[in-house]
Amino acid sequence: MTAEMVERLPLIRTGETCDLIDRHGAVDLTVKVVSLRSGAEGDRVQVRSTLSGKVIAAVVTGPGQVGISR
Repeated sequence: MTAEMVERLPLIRTGETCDLIDRHGAVDLTVKVVSLRSGAEGDRVQVRSTLSGKVIAAVVTGPGQVGISR
């Protein structure tokens, strides 16, 4: 069995509220976002800020967590 044969489980699902964590040195900024699609760790997904409604490109980093896609 190879890694390609194993299905990766999504850590976030479409419509789920997640934490968007943006790290700048010693400062972490966390914002609540809603995922616009499901994704496994390392997947690029679109999320929508619950504060501004802005759509942001992000990367799945863990269960219910995404980071800024740079």
